[in-house]
Amino acid sequence: MLPFFVGFYLWTMISEKEFYKHLIQELGMELNDAERDFNFRSSSLWSSMLALVTIASIDAQYGVLVSSSQMKQAQTLGDLFEIVVQNQG
Repeated sequence: MLPFFVGFYLWTMISEKEFYKHLIQELGMELNDAERDFNFRSSSLWSSMLALVTIASIDAQYGVLVSSSQMKQAQTLGDLFEIVVQNQG
């Protein structure tokens, strides 16, 4: 049996592909855009409202509160994934 902290870590690990898929669906964008280097800010759908939806979705799904400055700096789905990985747990 794994020690608690190892088991918890494995349970909370995020699948990168699933993270992108989840965010793209939340934002109402095309699933074929669910790639690490997709620049979500370049989408015609992107708005300040979607920034708030993104922050809330990440907080609800992964327990990570993305700050407004982190959100401003993020350009790609990969940037958001890195923020979550670095701040989770």
